[in-house]
Amino acid sequence: EETSLIVTFKLSKLGPVTCKVCSGSSHIYHTKSGRKRARKYPTDVSDFLKTKIESICRELDNFELKSPSQISGFLQTLDLRIGRLETTAREFTQIKHCHKASLKNKTTVDKVNFSLEVNLMSVKDSAELCTSFQVSDSYPFTPLEMCLDVLTGSINIDSLQRQLLKNAKPGFGYLSRTCDLIAAFLESD
Repeated sequence: EETSLIVTFKLSKLGPVTCKVCSGSSHIYHTKSGRKRARKYPTDVSDFLKTKIESICRELDNFELKSPSQISGFLQTLDLRIGRLETTAREFTQIKHCHKASLKNKTTVDKVNFSLEVNLMSVKDSAELCTSFQVSDSYPFTPLEMCLDVLTGSINIDSLQRQLLKNAKPGFGYLSRTCDLIAAFLESD
């Protein structure tokens, strides 16, 4: 499911502009050919989107802008934020398709928190590595907190960490690149 927001503005004559933000759900998106299609995400990815959208709604509901001239910039920033969430959701879906992965909701009352757990295996060495990424609100623009746990076999974690520091840089697709680098390392080690 693709998630959307409904944003309304209450204008006052000389005072601030107040935003009202609530979630809406759009099950349809348009392809390049103009056809309509339903977008489906795995259940845990849909949960991620729903939780993040609800967090944005809570954060921005009753938000005040100084003047109507700020509405355009507010909407552009919000659109970029939602676009980043949808891009992240598509990346999670791709990782789940390519690797044994699950997205865990570790949200508390105070903070929205998700971790992506990916199990990667080396066929030639029968080694298995569980990689857990803490996905923060700043993803994909900052490095991720990561935990590497060897489940079976022997893996040179120090060498893997050096490879990741050298080659896995933040940006869109950061999680996918990191998982691919780990998988390649496991096959070459």
